[in-house]
Amino acid sequence: MTGIITIAVNAIDTEASVGWMARLYGLNKGYKATLLPTEKKHAYTIKRNGESLCITQAKSDAKQIKVELKSLTIVSMLRDLEFVGLITLEEHAKAELAKQPTLYRFGEGLKARADGFQTFVTMAQGTEVDVTVEYAGKSVALVVGAAIYGAAGHHQYGVFTR
Repeated sequence: MTGIITIAVNAIDTEASVGWMARLYGLNKGYKATLLPTEKKHAYTIKRNGESLCITQAKSDAKQIKVELKSLTIVSMLRDLEFVGLITLEEHAKAELAKQPTLYRFGEGLKARADGFQTFVTMAQGTEVDVTVEYAGKSVALVVGAAIYGAAGHHQYGVFTR
């Protein structure tokens, strides 16, 4: 998975940041977020599934930053960060994200269904990177399933379409 999109950062003050951080934790998706405010900038570190997205935003910047779409976790994080109000995705960025699979954590099959992914297609197996490569450019939901015994980082994934 590759590609770079531009996002707009909305919250560059501490009060607004506390609001989106509370909404992010409220999603119950295992996020960890850190805010480091200073006089001239805010630095955010958002972590999920062992990956992190670091956003450093000077208060005088135009608030546009580039993000590399290097994994399904990053794609999922960007969707969630827009949902909670930290970032705004422009139409071209939304179109690029729509081409990528949506990753749901273990036990979130009902959430995938509520999001419109109704039809079970198949089971895939491998690491997140393997499955990302296999389903890149396809608008499918990948629901993380059981870990594969003896294969570190390998899981089963349920593949669903709309």
